Amino acid sequence: MESEASLSKSFQDWFSNLNPAIKDQIKDLHKKDLSWNWILLFFWPNVVVKVICFTVIGAAIHGMANLMHEGMHNNLFNSKLNNWLFGFVAGIPSLFSVTAYKVNHLIHHKYTGTDKDPDELFNITSNKFLIRVMFYVILLVGVFLYLFHVPVNAIRFGSNSERRQILLEYTIMFAIYTAVIYFSLKFDFFQVVLNVWLIPIVFAVLFGNIRGWAEHMLTEKTTLFLTTRTVTSTKIFSFLNLNLNYHLEHHLFPNIPWYNLPKLHKLLLPEYKLQRVTVFDSYLKFLWLAFRKGPFRTV
Repeated sequence: MESEASLSKSFQDWFSNLNPAIKDQIKDLHKKDLSWNWILLFFWPNVVVKVICFTVIGAAIHGMANLMHEGMHNNLFNSKLNNWLFGFVAGIPSLFSVTAYKVNHLIHHKYTGTDKDPDELFNITSNKFLIRVMFYVILLVGVFLYLFHVPVNAIRFGSNSERRQILLEYTIMFAIYTAVIYFSLKFDFFQVVLNVWLIPIVFAVLFGNIRGWAEHMLTEKTTLFLTTRTVTSTKIFSFLNLNLNYHLEHHLFPNIPWYNLPKLHKLLLPEYKLQRVTVFDSYLKFLWLAFRKGPFRTV
């Protein structure tokens, strides 16, 4: 006790002899800046770690959907059967039937930006208020809407054999989903299913919505070079998207595999200058312009 009192007295003696200006600054340092409490989020594992994990798994699910897309274009293997089989498996986590997606997507490729394009916003309605609402809603929940849009159009426009294939694929998929949910509830691992699949799907949807928004929104419909858009972004983002952000290149040459699209981009840059093509280097730049201009302008 005596040593503690002695130490306290020594501190008081030392502090009392400090330069008054330094003492004032030390006093100021005792003031609390509550804005620094954001660090609680960084060190709170139940929030930060989960968000990071959901984002990573969501990016993986989105990547699997892009691999399904590559399989649908027969860009993964030389065998059409292998492309279909891998595309079917890759589409299961993201809830897409590869054949249904193929029917809808090939029509989109053939009629991009025209009145026959099933993915063109202005073909859904002519009501300007609804178009404006849907323009922003698509950014938030576009892929969820697309999950219904794809099979409806596929049944509508597909051949009889394609319809049978679509029905078979969705039957198998729903059987798998039912089994996963049933056994996860029965054997008490539903929380795992929730954390590694159902919640990350929301993050996968955000990935897809941002990329999809930039691909075709606010584009001109005058030439095939202007009906879609490339956003080069970063190498990491491009890799996670299987380079589908090089979307103009993909539309010009849909059977070029994803890993060659950046090379094609560099090869076509002189032609892009002649065709007045605008290439964005950042999704943030496009999103900022898109929010400012709204659905009835071009960027």
